[in-house]
Amino acid sequence: MPACRPPQPLTEDRHHNAHFVRRFTQREAEKRIARRPAAYTAEQRAALRKQLEDTKFLTPDYADKTKINIAGLLRKWKRYCEFAKLPGTWREVMQKANRAMAMDSLEYLCQTCRIGSWASSWEYFLQYKQLYASATGRYMDRNDSKEVKKWHDAILVPRYGLQAPCTRGKDVANADTLLVLQTFIIKYDTGIFFRERHRIQLLGCYLGLAFTGARPAEFVDGGRKSGKDGCLEELFPRHAIGSVPSDEDKAPDEHSRLLEEMMSQEYESRGRPKALCYEDIQLMVVRHPETGEDVLVMAIRLAHHKGADNKPKPRLIFCFISVIVSLAVHDGAFAASKFTSVREVFQHKNRGPVKCTPFRWKEEWLKRPVFRRLDDSIAEKDSDESSSESESDGSNTSKYQPVTVPGVYCN
Repeated sequence: MPACRPPQPLTEDRHHNAHFVRRFTQREAEKRIARRPAAYTAEQRAALRKQLEDTKFLTPDYADKTKINIAGLLRKWKRYCEFAKLPGTWREVMQKANRAMAMDSLEYLCQTCRIGSWASSWEYFLQYKQLYASATGRYMDRNDSKEVKKWHDAILVPRYGLQAPCTRGKDVANADTLLVLQTFIIKYDTGIFFRERHRIQLLGCYLGLAFTGARPAEFVDGGRKSGKDGCLEELFPRHAIGSVPSDEDKAPDEHSRLLEEMMSQEYESRGRPKALCYEDIQLMVVRHPETGEDVLVMAIRLAHHKGADNKPKPRLIFCFISVIVSLAVHDGAFAASKFTSVREVFQHKNRGPVKCTPFRWKEEWLKRPVFRRLDDSIAEKDSDESSSESESDGSNTSKYQPVTVPGVYCN
């Protein structure tokens, strides 16, 4: 059978398609031209050149996390100025800083900070250059930076035994390792946690990470903290995170204001920490389709989780649902007052033809983290009263502060 030739478009159709492509290209070009600002006149360009001549330094617009990192280095710079007994404020010392002072401060950081990799020590110097530019209004000399680099590699790295980054690789735990960790936490570990609730929280974090393949920052708060010493506000007074904008910083029109509100919704309008909260957990009793027995199941809403289908089958003591139910009973987060023990939750059955009975959370517990810190000064039995008093006067007690990922604080 001869091969069939695909149908060819008619001559008129080919001309029509070419005409459509030309019109589409022309329309897109007109849109790009329309989005361009109006051309400057000769007088406007003269005024622009005058303005640029008067502007000696354009302050970089750093990201919020970068500002927090620079503020963290500012704390270390203040400690260095105090230790070296340098006269003047930290900003005056930074104005007079030279290559020798940059080398000495970097050696001070390697001596006082816990640095194991030369990548971390060099990252401190990069943050030092950002702090130098933000405080003095000028960039560090490039030749001085190269000399600091040679001195860092030739002197500091061998003196403090700094290793190359990522030489030990990344440890990965399988299902057997998870079982060993859980057994150690429950049976053998006795001297780490101040409250036994934290032991259950760590148990739940391990199980949640193993079952869902999610990132640790999806269960606990992984955001960087700006600190309470005012270094961030002192270094970036107008653009500090969470600060109230002045009249000059406000949006010029309604569309710009709406855009700023949408961009800041993640930080301001969310009304909850970036951690696993009770509103993300749906606990229910479902009737098994084959056995007819009522089974307690749980659905968790996570973002960007992976490996959801590769779920190991743990023992009953290492059941993630049991951990969440235990913490919820301890918090009193159930809307029904009859659920005062884990046994009562597991013994709850569906009634009549109902095949699924969801559990409800109290309204005040919806936006509170499941895994959170607990202040040592607050007694376990008085924690609820202390938290209610602190919420009424506007302060933040650590009872409802989310647990943070280790290593994200800026000292």
